[in-house]
Formats: sequence, structure tokens, C-alpha cells
Amino acid sequence: MRVAASPGLARGALLALALAVPIALGSSEVVVAPVSGGVWRGILDPPSLGRIALAAGVGIVAATGLRRWRTLATPLLALWVAALPLVPLFTGHGLTLLLFQGPSLLLVGLAALAIGFVRHWPEAPPESPSAWALFALAFLFYVALTTQLPGAAGPQGDEPHYLVMAESLRSDADLDLRDEHDSRAYRSFYPGRLGAHKSSASPKGTTYSIHAPGLPLLILPAYAALGFRGAQWLIAALAAFTGALVFRLVRDVTGQEWTARATWAAFAFLPPMAFYAVSIYPEAVAALATALFLLTSRTDPSRREMFLAATLAAALPWLHPKFLPLAGLGLGLTLVRRGPCVARVVAAGLALAGLVGLLALFHSTYGRASLSAAYGPGFDSDVSLARIPWGLAALLLDRQFGLLALTPLWILAIPGCLLLFGRASGDALRAILFAAVTLGVGASFSMWWGGTCPPARFVVPALPALAVLLAPALARWRSLAAGLFGASLGVTLIAAAAPRAIHNRPDGESALLKVLAPALSLDALWPSFLPEAGQRETGVHERRAVAELIQAWGKRRLVGSSGSLRLQELSLPLDLPGAPWELVPRETRFSRKLDLPPGDYRLEVESRILEAGAGDRVVRLGVSADEGELAEAYLAEGSTSLKLVLELPKGASRLALAAEGLQGRAVIDGARLWPEQVRGVR
Repeated sequence: MRVAASPGLARGALLALALAVPIALGSSEVVVAPVSGGVWRGILDPPSLGRIALAAGVGIVAATGLRRWRTLATPLLALWVAALPLVPLFTGHGLTLLLFQGPSLLLVGLAALAIGFVRHWPEAPPESPSAWALFALAFLFYVALTTQLPGAAGPQGDEPHYLVMAESLRSDADLDLRDEHDSRAYRSFYPGRLGAHKSSASPKGTTYSIHAPGLPLLILPAYAALGFRGAQWLIAALAAFTGALVFRLVRDVTGQEWTARATWAAFAFLPPMAFYAVSIYPEAVAALATALFLLTSRTDPSRREMFLAATLAAALPWLHPKFLPLAGLGLGLTLVRRGPCVARVVAAGLALAGLVGLLALFHSTYGRASLSAAYGPGFDSDVSLARIPWGLAALLLDRQFGLLALTPLWILAIPGCLLLFGRASGDALRAILFAAVTLGVGASFSMWWGGTCPPARFVVPALPALAVLLAPALARWRSLAAGLFGASLGVTLIAAAAPRAIHNRPDGESALLKVLAPALSLDALWPSFLPEAGQRETGVHERRAVAELIQAWGKRRLVGSSGSLRLQELSLPLDLPGAPWELVPRETRFSRKLDLPPGDYRLEVESRILEAGAGDRVVRLGVSADEGELAEAYLAEGSTSLKLVLELPKGASRLALAAEGLQGRAVIDGARLWPEQVRGVR
């Protein structure tokens, strides 16, 4: 009897410990940071005896309650990874293990829960929710997401420009944005000064956008009624409807209720659709068109379905000219099916009329009947078929903007494609064609990442097709798919809590990795396809690790495993983009802004004077915070370094260094902040 009970007892003890460790260490953080004379290793807010006892109690109770639910409980043993940061804390080795704390534990926990769920409930219950119920669930999820995204900064990238166009249509019934920009009519959804995305072909005295008018026309009723939030909710409703169509499509293709529901969940709740369902971009609307084309081209279409396909084909170029190949493919695959000849002719004429109407609008506005008229003659060089191999790899693999770096679950679409070919080759071929036309167009752009936007923008219209290819893999490898689903869902939730996780600059530094592991530099573990990325190393990120310690100073308890730490041992290098800076007259460079607690700091700037000029002031240095200047100084001939004493007041933030060339030439090699005192502590 003892022998039989022993394995169960040992398993229960392991599970209790696995559950207790993240509870005990959840609010703690292991930090390794360079300091004067070496490296400091320590822990912020180490667990107290009371917290350890509470964690142990919760672990024992939970493990006891899960004793009869072995398939559900066993994956939770993965929560042991919460103890891995203790290795670098005590040994100084294995710094990458610092990743397994903070938000990263959410990814592990959700992956474990998802695996346990599909193992314990392998089949769908007999009563399945209708497509409309799934629509409502996804829409409510998106509405909740709009309260968090895009974040405090408001709409970014192209979003405010589409909204300004909608505002112009609402107030003036035209697309000349000059008065909207002059009067700052966008202040309700964009707090700063918005620079116009003005077309170089705008007639004199007008400001016409480079963006096509389709999306502003679509969101106009919702925007007129409820402003920016109304526009978000409209896009969310269209995205939720697309998810319902994906559910229906996969159920028809596979004949499996569980698979259709799992595919719907992956499409609706995971990135990138979860982000673009609450963003003002045309890609989510194009995804709806892809889903409808997949349905209208699957069987011989009725007259109504032909009219629907023609309407979509006519409307897509109005959203963006890049959707013309998608429109042509969708309409073509629908019309090659058997159907009334007259209906086919009418459908083709309707689609052609939509294109002719857009060209006529461009001719009257920009002077040319060309899809690239708004961009000017240089646009043709921005799109090239020769870029497709490189761009396709970037769309999928890039560490910042790639689909798989954001949602690794979609990698299963590759083996899923092979499985689907063996069962439904026609559905597989159509899905491949729709995915290929969207990815091929996106990959041909020089700015394949889509600008200032959430990752994987140009992949979004292909998601319904990729979902069809993904479905068989979800059914074949349920545990693997569930783990990847849980981790990817964690990315959605992390971005909702910290929107900066999906706000990337095209510099090769992943915003998501910075949120998951702020004190680590992990970018080199994933490829980057951006020319500005440069070479990166793994390990501790000095700037972020030191900034974290300064922010925590006096607010959180610090305990070092490598000795005590004094504030004056810390020094923070400023981020100088493109350093070293070589400055000539009338050239100004800015460091990236950073937030620091109020206190006294010393700024040291390393410089070289290459040519002094006629006077003694070669470069002016200014330090500002919250758009107010804190100090200024000048570099002169003979100086190699400069020191400034700064007093950062309470409430100030976004500290930055500005360097302006006055005469001659000078080089600034670097700048470093030394905290002397954090106000109110120590």
C-alpha cells in the first residue's frame, strides 16, 4: 500500500512546490546589473517568511484539490521555471534564465493551463455555440480590449490620419484636410501636433492625404456618432464577424466542431488579429473580404454570392491599392465556378466600375489616373517583386514585426497545409493562393513592416486563409497547439496591460522582449531583417538594468547576493541613436528619452573637437525634461569631457539630451548619468 501511494504522494509534493514557487517569487525580481567595479546581483522585494508560508499553503491546498484531475494538473509542473532566476542570482551564470520571471510567467502558466484543458476535455460538448454566439463573444472581448489599446498615447501611425479624413468627410464632406490640420480638429483623439501625410501631388493650397478614402468612408457613420471609440467598435464588429465566418468555413472544410472552434479561438483572440480588431487600419477589413472570398469560391456561387464577391472586389482597392491583387483573385476564383453567364458579366462589370471610379477620383484629385497617384512618381521603386523572398522571411520571422515571433502557433499552418491537401486539396489550394497573394504583395514593399503599427500588419488579410491551413494541425497535435495557443494568448494580455509591448521602432530592438525581460538583451536570439538593426549580443542590458535599479531605489527592498549596493555605484548610459554623433553647424541630435525618479544627478559627456571654428563655442548641450530645459553647457576647443549637475524635480520625466552644432565640427562619443541622490530617500 505504501509503495502504491508513494508515486502519487511524490507527484503531489512536486505539484505543490511548482504552484508555490511562482506565488512566493511573483512580486520579487532578480536583477543583475553592471556597477562601478563589477557586477551586482540581487533581488528586489525578496519573499518574506510569511509570503513563503502562504505560498506553501496555497500550493498544498491546490495540489490536494487537483489530485483527481491528473491530466489537468500535470502540465502545471512547468511553473517550476519560476525558480530558474535563482541560478544567476546565486551563481552569476545563466543570465538568460532571468527571463523566467514577471510577465513571462504568464505565458508559461497559460500554456500549461491550455495543455491541461485539451487533455482533460479532448472533445467538444454536444451543444455547440452558434456562429452568432461566437461573434458576440469575440466582439465583447474586442470592446474590452479597446479600453486598453492603443494606450495612453492614443492612435498611432496611420490611424490618426484615417480619422482626420473621416473628420473632414463629417464636417466638410470633402477630403481636403488643410483646415482640419490648421484648426487641430484631431485633438479629441490625438494629443500632440499631427504632421499631415500630405500627398506631393496635392493641388496648390490643398492638403490631400496619401491614403485611399475607402476606410474613412467605411468608418464615417460610427465616427460621426461616437468618435474614435465608435470607429474602433465598428472595426471590432467586422473582425468578430470575420471570426464567425472562419468558424463556419473550417467546420465546412473539416467537418469537425472541435477543430472549427479551436481555429476560431486562435484567429479571434491571438495576435495579430486581436490587435488589428481595435486599430484603425484597412487590413482587418481586407481579412473579412478574404474570408468571404473563401466561402464564395468554395462551391458554385448563387447570384447573390456573385454580387457579394463583385462588391468586395470593387471596394478593396478603395481601402488601399495594394488589395487589387486580392480583389482580382477573389472575384476570379468565384466567377470560374459554374453559374449564370449574365450574372458573371454583371459581377465583372461592377468590379471594373469600382476600379474605374477610384481612378477617376485620383485623376481629379492628384492629376493622374493611377493607383499610385497619391504617392507620387517615386512609389514604383518602393514596390518590387525582387524583394519578395527577403520580405516574406521578414514578415514571418523578424523579431519585431514578424508573425511567428508574435504568435508561434501559426507555424503549425505549414504541416497543417500538408494534412489538408490529403483531405481537401481544393480547399488547401485556394487557401494557399489567398495567403500567397497577400503575403507576396506585403513582402514586395520596401517598408514591409507597415510603419508605426502593431506587428505583422501586412499578414492580417491572409489570416482567414492561414486559419484554414492551421485547422488540421490543431486537430492532429492538440497538446502542442494548446501550449502555443496559451503562450500566444499571454502576448495579447501582456500588450493589453502594457501597450508599449507592441509599439516598435524599426531599429531591431523588440518592444515585446523589453517588456518580458527589461534587464536582458535577448534580441540576438531572433533574426532581424531591418537594415538599422546591427549586431546585438545576449546578456544583461546595461541601460535598462541600471535604470530599473534607480527606479526601484527607496521604493522596493534590495537584497544583494554579491554584497550591498550604494546608489553612487550606479551609472546610466544615455541612448544616443547613431552614436558617435558628429556635429556640424545647425545640426541637432537628440538622445532617447528616459524616465527617472526625482533627485540629484551628474551628467558626463565624452566629446572630441575636430575643428574649433572662429569662436570658442562649438556645440551647445541642453538637458530637458517634460519639454522644460534643466541645464545647458557648451563644448569648446580643448575639452574632451563635460560635467553637468542636474536637479530633476518631482513630477518631471522624459529626460533627454540635445546637442546642437554651432560652428566647426565636434564628435560626441557618449553620455552617462550618475545618480547622487534620489529625492526623499537615503
